[in-house]
Amino acid sequence: MTDIASTDVVDEPAPAEMPDLLDELDTIVDKLQNTGFTRLSDAEVDDAGMRIERAIARLTYTGNQQIVEADQRDLPRKSGYRSVIDYMKHRLRIAYPGKRLKQTRATATYPDLTTGEPLEPTHPTLAEAFANGQVGSAHVHAVMDVLDQIPHAIPLDVQVAAERTMAEQAVNLTPEQMNHPRFDAASF
Repeated sequence: MTDIASTDVVDEPAPAEMPDLLDELDTIVDKLQNTGFTRLSDAEVDDAGMRIERAIARLTYTGNQQIVEADQRDLPRKSGYRSVIDYMKHRLRIAYPGKRLKQTRATATYPDLTTGEPLEPTHPTLAEAFANGQVGSAHVHAVMDVLDQIPHAIPLDVQVAAERTMAEQAVNLTPEQMNHPRFDAASF
């Protein structure tokens, strides 16, 4: 596929510091990979694991916002892909693009089509926990699996309360625990 040159004029120019930040990120990741864990205490290895997983969740959330921006700019089509899924799979090298797109649509901020103003994510409490690195991708999917079972006839305020409850619980539970019968859609 073709490389995408930034020749289009956009309403808001990309921040000049983004490429520099990404270069810094690459440098930091290189340093982390080359430093190793063997000289750390048990507590430091444990802390490093928690911090790395939190950073992975935060970066995934950030990557989801990039997917939204690419989709809004029609970059998949401009670079020769038939769909955003193909773009995600081939250009971005995302392993499970369908699952990732579902996750993105539930937790990312999309612009309003008429005003361009950012809209609240479909699942705002879950999105906040994901952006903060308090939950990972598997948590997001576990919560969405339960929320997807709630019938559309259920009042919106109940659905919103269910999302809030599930997201708050996800912060303290494993994805497997989120599949417990107490989180069955019927309990909402």
